[in-house]
Amino acid sequence: MTTQYEHGKSLYDAGEYEEAFPVLLAAAQEGSASAQRRVGVMYYRGSGVAQDYAQAMPWLLKAAEQEDAKAQHNLGVMYSSGRGVAQDYTQAAAWYRKAAEQGFADAQFGLGVMYKEGYGVPQDYTQSVAWYRKAAEQGDTKAQSQLGRMYLTGRGVPEDDCNAVEWCRKAVQQDGRLLRNVPEELKTPELCLATVQENSSALKYVPEELKSPELCLAAVQANGFTLLYVPEGLRTPELCLVAVQQNGMALGSVPQKLKTPELCLVAVQECGSALDFVPRRRISLEMCLAAVQNDAWAFEFVPNRFRTPELCLTVVQDTGWALKNVPKKLKTATLCMVAVRECGRALEYVPETLKTPELCMAAVHSNGQALEYVPNALKTLEVCLAAIQERGSALEYVPEALKTPEFCHIAVQDFYGALEYVPEELKTPELCLVAVQNAGVELEFVPEVLKTPDLCLAAVQNDGKALEFVPEALKTPELCRAAVDENGEEFEQATHVLSQSNQATELSEKQQNALIELSATFVTSKMSRRAFREKIKEIKQL
Repeated sequence: MTTQYEHGKSLYDAGEYEEAFPVLLAAAQEGSASAQRRVGVMYYRGSGVAQDYAQAMPWLLKAAEQEDAKAQHNLGVMYSSGRGVAQDYTQAAAWYRKAAEQGFADAQFGLGVMYKEGYGVPQDYTQSVAWYRKAAEQGDTKAQSQLGRMYLTGRGVPEDDCNAVEWCRKAVQQDGRLLRNVPEELKTPELCLATVQENSSALKYVPEELKSPELCLAAVQANGFTLLYVPEGLRTPELCLVAVQQNGMALGSVPQKLKTPELCLVAVQECGSALDFVPRRRISLEMCLAAVQNDAWAFEFVPNRFRTPELCLTVVQDTGWALKNVPKKLKTATLCMVAVRECGRALEYVPETLKTPELCMAAVHSNGQALEYVPNALKTLEVCLAAIQERGSALEYVPEALKTPEFCHIAVQDFYGALEYVPEELKTPELCLVAVQNAGVELEFVPEVLKTPDLCLAAVQNDGKALEFVPEALKTPELCRAAVDENGEEFEQATHVLSQSNQATELSEKQQNALIELSATFVTSKMSRRAFREKIKEIKQL
């Protein structure tokens, strides 16, 4: 049971909710409290199953009755909100209390709210503070923030500004965004500074009158982007320099009058793309060189007047694609050769007059897909063979007249999808077998006359989804079972569920056949997992 739950949990944690649900459901039916709680949560959230608050309730109740604190807290939430059950604050408070007494911080906070507002229990600020404190001491930021408010107003505790600030500080240091929820009277310079030092993005929520030079400096030292939230009057040359040293893109928030050549150079040295924020009249060759040395893609922002042969060579040596932004008059044979050797598909940006046999060969050796940009007149047997040897998918761009059996065999061995581009007359049984053994779903491109039982079996054994392309007459129970068994655990999970429901060790022959037929339909993507599970319920009755 534990193993089954752990398997379901791992699927759930990986975000594979539809796959996790039947596994967790089976574990829940066997009594695992953790699985029961997760099934309830999945119904509540609609994760892997249709959202259904009413279905969530009984599963959470089963787990809560086994003293699962998280489930008890969830029941408190449902009774409090009236989701899946009639709203009942008394029941909500009772379930919050059960979980809170086990030390569950979220429930302690929830119970604190109930006492503060008088929901389901007599209003009692002293009790509210007591429960807030228990949660706050466990690091719950909501409780810390609320406890600070209680100290500020003197509800349940003597009014104490020092304690109010301290608890708010604990909250915002964990999550700077909470500063926006702190009462304005508690946003002291000390609190704001401590918050920004822990989380620079909190500068956004600091009142303008408290944004001191010291505070702003602390923020931009940690994250240059926060210069955006610094008042214009405080964006001094010194502060802007600190910001762009930390993140060159902060140059976008520097006032135009402060964008000196020296500052801009620092920015592009830290991040080449910051060149986009440099005023055009202040861009220098030195600045452009520094930008592209940091990031070749910054070449996009280099003005044409600075796109020298030397700079262009520096860029394409690093990133062949940058040939796209090289002025046509600077595209020499040497430069283009450097570009395609670094990135074959840069051939797209080579002028037609410079596409020589040597250049095209170099491009396809780098990336077979570059064959797309080779002029038809230069698509020789040698060039095409080099292209598909580097990448089988290049077969798509090989002239029909050059598609020999040898060419096609190399392509389908190398690349899933190449069979689609093989001429029909060259699709032999041997070639098709190689294709489906490499990728079962290549069966889609096999001529109907060549789809033999053996070929279809090889395809579905490689990939169960190939069953979609098997002729109806060849879909035997054995073939379907091979497809289902290869495609995953759905068949095993369904068998387990049915066996449990029948309280039998084996399914009946009628149920087995019905399940195989159903699973085959599922594998071919003609139904959702949810619909699959609904059909399983019908098979239970057979």
